Amino acid sequence: MHEFPTDHSAIMERLAAIEPVAYGKTRNYLSGAVTRLSPYLTHGAISTKDVGEVALQKVSVKEAEIVFRELAWRDFYQASWSSLGDEIFSDLRFPQPSVEGKLVPGAVVNASTGIQAIDNAINELYQTGYLHNHARMWVAMLCCSIARTAWREPSRWLYYHLLDGDIASNTLSWQWVAGSSRKEPYLANQETINMFSGSTQRNTYLDVPYEELCNEIPMELRERIAVMLTTDLPSTEIPKLSGEVLLYHAWSLNPRWHPESNLPRVLLLEPDHFARFPISKKRLSFIMDLAANIPGLVTVVATMSELTKVNPEAKFRFVAHPAVAHWSGLSEDREALFNTSKAVERSWSFSKFWSQARCSLTSQ
Repeated sequence: MHEFPTDHSAIMERLAAIEPVAYGKTRNYLSGAVTRLSPYLTHGAISTKDVGEVALQKVSVKEAEIVFRELAWRDFYQASWSSLGDEIFSDLRFPQPSVEGKLVPGAVVNASTGIQAIDNAINELYQTGYLHNHARMWVAMLCCSIARTAWREPSRWLYYHLLDGDIASNTLSWQWVAGSSRKEPYLANQETINMFSGSTQRNTYLDVPYEELCNEIPMELRERIAVMLTTDLPSTEIPKLSGEVLLYHAWSLNPRWHPESNLPRVLLLEPDHFARFPISKKRLSFIMDLAANIPGLVTVVATMSELTKVNPEAKFRFVAHPAVAHWSGLSEDREALFNTSKAVERSWSFSKFWSQARCSLTSQ
């Protein structure tokens, strides 16, 4: 089982321990040398730039290329959300093919799909908040292509449980698998799943050639259920503030942000955001534990408009993020490995983004 400590020193130790070469060779295997840094990247405890700098302290750009490419995906998805806004929550470029329902397959929610590697991965997700990236693709494939479910509700269910649930990465990755952001959906049969999971299972509804995978919905996946997802935020008072205030959100929990400043520090959790993008109790606890690394940080559950109404003279400073594009005050650029200032259009592909990012790496 994978565990995710929240003490900042332990996070930095995990960052220092990454193995770029082993990661590049084995990351697609469930037992591979993955970094297990994604929850900290999502919540801003570290940045993609931090990971890139550590990788370059150990190996060359060429040897760490796979690490950089995966970090580029994260920066690309953030840039996509910043540029496209709510467009990312609808089929981005193509209608998802062969959709027959919107609710989540019950067998996926209950980890009873009959595909052992996938069921084991879902159970681990519930226990730890972790799901290997390859297993995420299999779950999404099972929902979208095999069960013919629209990607939106299953993606919300997965996001709810993931400690590293990044809204842009999760949403756009589901669209990539479903075939709504590219021409062809992603597929994996039992042979592929066995290869990368270490499973030896045979004679399942996925144990067929690729061209036979989507012939009909298996009995195991035909039931669809509504999943209730809610976030239980604490009740807090809005403090009286004046002058400059360092304002944090759930994606900027970096204790190294303005470390010498004596300014008030406030973590703002907006109920309307978590109503739209709910997270589990485990995930909320993880966020609060990361926030505990920031000395003097006060948590406030309110909207930005409520905070500014009570504190009209306060001057808020915060790290830019698509989820807080409506905040007022002085925003600072999010630290990223690659420049994401270029506006991303629907036609702008990751391959184009990566081509430019790769050039910026080789020029260093």
